[in-house]
Amino acid sequence: MRKWIGLALIAFAVLALAGCGSAVYIRFDWDFTPDSFYATDSNIPGTVTRGTEYETSPGYYYFESWWWDGASWWTYGLYYTLSTNSGLFPQDSIYQIYCWYYDYPEIDKIQGLIPKPAGDDAMTISAGTPPEGTRELVYSFELDEAKLGYAGRVEISRIVP
Repeated sequence: MRKWIGLALIAFAVLALAGCGSAVYIRFDWDFTPDSFYATDSNIPGTVTRGTEYETSPGYYYFESWWWDGASWWTYGLYYTLSTNSGLFPQDSIYQIYCWYYDYPEIDKIQGLIPKPAGDDAMTISAGTPPEGTRELVYSFELDEAKLGYAGRVEISRIVP
């Protein structure tokens, strides 16, 4: 009997040290509704609703949204890494991409619940193909993995038809 209790304690300790994975979710928000978006994460549906969480998988992805300003298209691209939490009782990993109009997109790792937008703010955007034209890179920078907990790169481009 002591042998079984000992084995059970060892198994419990191994699980505690190795950690159990958690689910990964991504959600989107914006200050001005983009015309469309493109995502390499196959778990993101063709139409996303502001504030809705979509279950996905850990990995390295690219997300791009774009707006027409009357003269040219502006694209805001974000390369990012999603990972799970670990430990004995890990919380789910929830990430949010925020699309700013005339500014670069941001990604934040959220723990816990954030109130979802209500009423007319719960709008949707649909996936599409990037606009045609000459793409001019305006600005880019690397995200600080140590500070933010994930790696990535932001690129802002202008597409002139």
